[in-house]
Amino acid sequence: MVAGARDKSEIPQESGIGNRESEAASSLQAYAACARTVQGDQSKNRQTLVVGRGVALAHAVHTQTRPTGMRHMKTLAPLITLALAAGVFVGNAQAQALPADWSLSPTLSANYDWLRVQEDARPFPDERDFRRARIGITLKGGERWQLRGEHDVEERTAPELSFQWFLGGGRHLRFGQFKHPFLLDDVINERQTPLMEQSLATAYAVSRRLGVAYGQSNERHSFDISLFDKRLDGRFEGSGLATRYTRVLRRTSEGLFHLGGSLAIDSPRNDSTRWSTRPESGIASRSLVDTGTFGGVDQNQRFAAEALWLHGPWSAQAEHVIGRSTRAGAPDFSSDASYALLSWSPSGHARSYKSGVVGAPKAGEGEMPWELFLRFSRIDLDDAPVLGGTQRDWTVGATWYVHPNVRLLANYTAVSSDRRGLADDPDLFQFRIQLSY
Repeated sequence: MVAGARDKSEIPQESGIGNRESEAASSLQAYAACARTVQGDQSKNRQTLVVGRGVALAHAVHTQTRPTGMRHMKTLAPLITLALAAGVFVGNAQAQALPADWSLSPTLSANYDWLRVQEDARPFPDERDFRRARIGITLKGGERWQLRGEHDVEERTAPELSFQWFLGGGRHLRFGQFKHPFLLDDVINERQTPLMEQSLATAYAVSRRLGVAYGQSNERHSFDISLFDKRLDGRFEGSGLATRYTRVLRRTSEGLFHLGGSLAIDSPRNDSTRWSTRPESGIASRSLVDTGTFGGVDQNQRFAAEALWLHGPWSAQAEHVIGRSTRAGAPDFSSDASYALLSWSPSGHARSYKSGVVGAPKAGEGEMPWELFLRFSRIDLDDAPVLGGTQRDWTVGATWYVHPNVRLLANYTAVSSDRRGLADDPDLFQFRIQLSY
């Protein structure tokens, strides 16, 4: 996986924060009221309700994240427009009487992040930006099939466009662009990630590519295998295969323990590859470890082992990944990464689990779960003559589910890195407002 950093210019500090916080609170209250109305009275004037939901959530995004630069307005304006258009489209479609077992629903995922950096050896600017601004449509044909499409307004790409056919017995086929099955940390739903960002180990993730996949699962195990190629936006990093298997070894009324493994192999484009990752911040302007592009690569191989333990409000998960790039006429490049995460919910809520993947806790009516996290993450991209560097991160975080559609996340990460003899150990303070439906 190539995880290059985006270049971002500095953003001026805004004023009137107190007023904006008041507006944000009012918007969230309006959204919550609208969402309750939608959930409580879906049989009346469905089109108006769906449009109202889109208006309320789009307004919440606007007031929570309104900065002073025109660059952000270029994201906000299309996001609000698309949210309204999705509501109108869905309302019209449902009003025109879809088949009884069909359902059509708009989706929205908007993450706005703040990053404050305590620099060390090199400049590392503070950032404030959308981490994600996606809007989409999901069309379901009962229990038989599902069509899902998403557009990211911030990145101007389509991260997901897939058709899933359910074969019965926990089996399914999927076609299009979607996340391919490698690493537990990567296949967790992006709206339910424990911390703001994934661990350093996801430098090896295959993530979203065009392809075809087969999967099956039951209460004891899950198995997925896929073939992948380029991306919808035209980027082509190589063609290959990915697979993941998990098995629940022990299950009780309080939780479970599972083990799993992943494998991914690809032939890179132009016989070259690059391994890199940002320091567990999606809006960070640069990476601290980076091999740069090196050639003569015949094949990239990734191997991973995982463990997951759930017990009431406690959970722990860990993975170790080995990466290997076989080269013609040069020594093979080997690298590895790992992480371990511990979580506890002071409100007593347990994380969810389905088909080999862990997710956010399930809350009852009016409940607002809390979760606290501690994670250690490391990566080693040094294997002479390729010297990409080493990095170790300690992250503590808190997540508050203030509404079924709203999460607030705060993370602190202490970074220790070394690349080609230069140590750089910045501290990262991050905060996120996440709105989704």
